[in-house]
Amino acid sequence: MDFDQLHAFLEIVRLKSFSKAARSCFRTQPAISAQIRQMEQELDTQLFERFGNRISLTAAGKVFATYAQKILDTRREAFDTVRELERVPRGEVMIAANEATCVNVLPRVFSTYKGKFPHVQLQVIRSYGSTIVDAVLDNSTDFGITHMPVRERRLQSVEIHTDEIRLLVPPGHPLASLRSVGGLGLPT
Repeated sequence: MDFDQLHAFLEIVRLKSFSKAARSCFRTQPAISAQIRQMEQELDTQLFERFGNRISLTAAGKVFATYAQKILDTRREAFDTVRELERVPRGEVMIAANEATCVNVLPRVFSTYKGKFPHVQLQVIRSYGSTIVDAVLDNSTDFGITHMPVRERRLQSVEIHTDEIRLLVPPGHPLASLRSVGGLGLPT
């Protein structure tokens, strides 16, 4: 028994006619009748009662029609799901990131990303500098987000976010009058 036979069977059920089902399936009426006979032999039961030009389902035919429809629906759903995989990304993305990035940056990014790719699960491993690099190198994450510079020649780094960091000092502090300070608190 194959999908073509199930489709032909359900067309007969829907149209209540072997000849109309044959036209709908682009087959001859004898070919459709042969398919049904083969199914009835395989199932070892009669699916239709025939009264001249009229037909009706037997009790077995009614039960079988329900399952035939489920089979074809499941087949269609499987095809649709596989085709959708080509159009809509699915799966899981593992990201290693430091605590500040997890708290301050990723929530906004994730919200936008989930809107565009609802079937992709985002998993974050909270980590710090060197362990983020190690996680990317050993493929335990898909990518890492860390502060610059990254001095690992086996990895490519791309700047994705810049942040302005402010030094807070009380009034009267020696650094309070400066517009900027260097990395060690020295005037620039």
